[in-house]
Amino acid sequence: MPIPLYGFASGDTLGLLIFAEEQETLSSLASRLQQASGVRRMHTEAEHLRVVFRDRVLPPELTIAQTGMQPCDRFSIVARAKDHAS
Repeated sequence: MPIPLYGFASGDTLGLLIFAEEQETLSSLASRLQQASGVRRMHTEAEHLRVVFRDRVLPPELTIAQTGMQPCDRFSIVARAKDHAS
C-alpha cells in the first residue's frame, strides 16, 4: 500500500506529496522527488542526492520500510557536498 510522504527539495519553494512503496529505496524516492520538483529548481545528479529524515542523512540503499517512515512523515533531499582531494 502506498505511503504518503511530504518531500522537500533544497532550493525548492514548495513541499510535495510523494507516494512511496514500502520496498522502494531512498535513492529511488530522492530521484522521484527531484523529478517532481524539477520545474522550480535545478537538477542534481541522482548519485549526489542525500535523503534527510529526522535530522539524519540516511544511506540511499535503505528501503522506506527500513527507515520507519510513516504516512505524512517529512523528508528532505539535499545535494551531497563534493569531495575535495588535496
